Amino acid sequence: MTTRRENLLKVFRHETPDWIPITGHCDPYYRPNPEGMDPELAEALADVQWGDETTTVLSRYLGIAVMDLFGMPMKSTRRNVTIDETCEGDVITRDWHTPAGDLHEVIGICRDA
Repeated sequence: MTTRRENLLKVFRHETPDWIPITGHCDPYYRPNPEGMDPELAEALADVQWGDETTTVLSRYLGIAVMDLFGMPMKSTRRNVTIDETCEGDVITRDWHTPAGDLHEVIGICRDA
């Protein structure tokens, strides 16, 4: 039996893998269409919310891999940044004042004639 690692290495070597790993996914933007769906599954997927169990429900129903999503560790710190913004017609100019120096950003809007 091919291990998951060996199967993935076959892909990188341009060989034919023994299987193609897939997973299901549901979120409020990517919802399965309930038309023609098993009524029990349609009811379970009726109210899809961020971070709920609908992805697992769909994957288990289809008999495909269940992927656990883990959030990335995040460190948030405050920065000493001030922004001066000026608008002149279709041109927005921002000056970012940071402890490491100033940044100058110019955004021009091009309108179709």
